[in-house]
Amino acid sequence: MAQSDPNGVVEPSLEEILDRMQPRLKRILYRYRIPAQDAEDLLQETFLIMVSKWGSIRNPDSWLLATLSNRCIIYWRKYRSRLWDLVDTTILELLAEAEAPAQESSDLRFDLEALLSALPDRCRSILR
Repeated sequence: MAQSDPNGVVEPSLEEILDRMQPRLKRILYRYRIPAQDAEDLLQETFLIMVSKWGSIRNPDSWLLATLSNRCIIYWRKYRSRLWDLVDTTILELLAEAEAPAQESSDLRFDLEALLSALPDRCRSILR
């Protein structure tokens, strides 16, 4: 229900604003191509911020549209950052040569020598 301030100006309620702004909010989410599972989270974040700043908002419609647009921009910046981190890690792993530590290599040689010494001379000479 609409409320009036001390000057007699009627302020619309949050529900009225949301009902009126719903198509425009959906357009913003569509324009920024926000996935459906994340769109609801962005809307909730925007509404929470709106409720916390309700007393200082002069034009709720414009504020809501601008804040949702900003939340969408922040969403894609975070997404790209996560994507770059994954790509960087993958590229570094591919570029890094898998090199066994020196001790592992010497242990492997020692084990092979022990196994070879258990074989008959003829088999040992063929394998070497």
